Amino acid sequence: MDKYIPLINKNNIIKEYTDNDSQIIIPKLLFNNEKIELNKTAKFIYDSINGERCIKEIISLFYQRYKVISLEVVQEDVEQVLFMLWRFGIVGWVDNKNPYKYQYFKSFGEHTIEFTLLETVSEFLVQSSKCEYEYCNPYRYRKNIIQRSFLEQAIVNNFAYSFIIRKQEEIVFLGIVSFDYQDFALTLDYLAVTKIELAKEIDNKKMSLFLSWIENRITHKNAGFSKKRNKAINWLILLEHNNQLFNQYLDNMNPDKRFLLTDETIDGDTVMYLFRRKVS
Repeated sequence: MDKYIPLINKNNIIKEYTDNDSQIIIPKLLFNNEKIELNKTAKFIYDSINGERCIKEIISLFYQRYKVISLEVVQEDVEQVLFMLWRFGIVGWVDNKNPYKYQYFKSFGEHTIEFTLLETVSEFLVQSSKCEYEYCNPYRYRKNIIQRSFLEQAIVNNFAYSFIIRKQEEIVFLGIVSFDYQDFALTLDYLAVTKIELAKEIDNKKMSLFLSWIENRITHKNAGFSKKRNKAINWLILLEHNNQLFNQYLDNMNPDKRFLLTDETIDGDTVMYLFRRKVS
């Protein structure tokens, strides 16, 4: 942790002020510009960030201040606060050396899947610009147009991840999922199908392998944020009611629950599918 140096992204903060022992921050990218309130200990960690101290030094400062707490707990608290500040776009990293960025690859026969925490949108937008079918969560996007500002908000307002499924070197799917660690649920926010014919080659069995692998990566990474041992994870997919093709496809996958949400979005009725899967 001595090579990772956090810094404050002032350009991503609309306003900040102190209220008693708390630090109030209004991030630029957070949905609806909701305010973030840092308690006394989180404020101490935030105030320790100066663009020069590494994580190890911040942990040391925190430990000197709160010696009644074990070093292991101090380290966990500091890293959790830094991680959340980074996810809200408040904290960045000197020389882009980010301890929380990770990337995984897995081969399934002639198919490979790449999975990463979604941090920037430029490359993803380029890759998804040419597709034969595009799905967008109607709560997040408008009229199947993926916009940079919405995507940036999705990154900081949720635990957002991107995945790419390839057949050899050719991209078949690109997707974005967000993880709610409190409800232990994954929501599909975006899916681009670049080649429909190649997508048809992936049957339900292989797709289930992809989903299980994605689940394992996410639940393993966020295990510390969940207060209980979860035996199942929920996948949520929301569709406009008139999206007949995708609705029929999901109906054939036997969802655990199917809800009709009336007048929930600007574009009208929405159908929510819930698939409950065991955590392996």
